[in-house]
Amino acid sequence: MDDLPPRPSPFLLEVHARLASRYMAPHVRLAGFQSRWIAFRRDELEQGIERAVLDTTPGQLTSARKADLMAQAREAAGPGSVLFIAEMAIMRSRDEEAEGEEAVTSRIMSVALRETGQFWGVVGFVELDHEGRPTGRVGGPMPLMIEGPPSD
Repeated sequence: MDDLPPRPSPFLLEVHARLASRYMAPHVRLAGFQSRWIAFRRDELEQGIERAVLDTTPGQLTSARKADLMAQAREAAGPGSVLFIAEMAIMRSRDEEAEGEEAVTSRIMSVALRETGQFWGVVGFVELDHEGRPTGRVGGPMPLMIEGPPSD
């Protein structure tokens, strides 16, 4: 039983649910959305304050780009701050035999959330229709193992 991932904290699950629910609202349209990377201070989230210390649309997230964003977020948050990092991205499944928009068989927006200093985070998804509207179908959150050491 020791090889199972630890249960995500109730607070991590709560924050993930808040983020995911924003993308489920009927008025949401994500047709042109690519990705978003947001860093919050944990102490502010615990007080109900959702003020990002860094909020960007980075495009392709490479390991080097993630490290750069983390350094910027740490500088903006100040020494000793524990950060919650949220990464949202659109993913598409494709039918290799079809062309154009007909090749896209499904779209989801992944919502990953983690806390600095922890090995585990959570990831879930919101299913989208071909116009970028949420379908009402969601998945997760499921445990997500974080790359690199827990010190970030």
